[in-house]
Amino acid sequence: MGVYEESKERLVGLQNKLQRVYDAGEALAKDQSKTARSKFKIMYASLESISNDFETHLTVVIRQQCKGGASGPDGIDTEKERANFEEKYIGCKILADEHLPESITEACLNQTFMEKKVSQVNIPVEKLPVPHFNGDPKEYTSFRNQFDVLVHNNEDFRLVIKFCYLKAYLDGEPLKLINNLMLSNGNYELALNILDKRYSNRRTIVQDHFDLLWKAQKAMMGDSKSIRQYY
Repeated sequence: MGVYEESKERLVGLQNKLQRVYDAGEALAKDQSKTARSKFKIMYASLESISNDFETHLTVVIRQQCKGGASGPDGIDTEKERANFEEKYIGCKILADEHLPESITEACLNQTFMEKKVSQVNIPVEKLPVPHFNGDPKEYTSFRNQFDVLVHNNEDFRLVIKFCYLKAYLDGEPLKLINNLMLSNGNYELALNILDKRYSNRRTIVQDHFDLLWKAQKAMMGDSKSIRQYY
């Protein structure tokens, strides 16, 4: 499953999760029990996380569709998706204001007394100049150096976004090795470990260099062109 298809599925799942939060708030109109309020309060606590994940995957879908990665019946109406999400999101906020007034107070206290976090960039807008890696062990170190500088070491990128970029810059065998991993924070580190074990093996790299030398055209005395191929 590619990045685009996976993000589409995650959008559906996030819409469903948001709907369940909304339904729990709606249920309080008929059931004001402590259990019902606690259920909504617990589910409401995940609202911002759902919203952030939704924006992340919606942006991935938008970028893929703009690049021509999907069209026709495979494409989705991103504006409609966002509008539907925002309607339920605002509905959840209204229900929390009605049934969980303490949530407003807690938000204010957190903003006042907790350490202010640096805002994260969900998706970078610029196109990062990272070369694609297609499985040649001799190129892996160079690929990782550039990927680490531009993506991996960038603290403004969420891990799931780094994983999106990692998949986008892989082709062939490397992509197949990690393509079945779901886009998530935890799987990003797992994907890097899989690639490191497969392509940073020194013995494999040395063997590839020997294979190139073995297959190279033999150098002839007095033939400068045949000698230069070894440099």
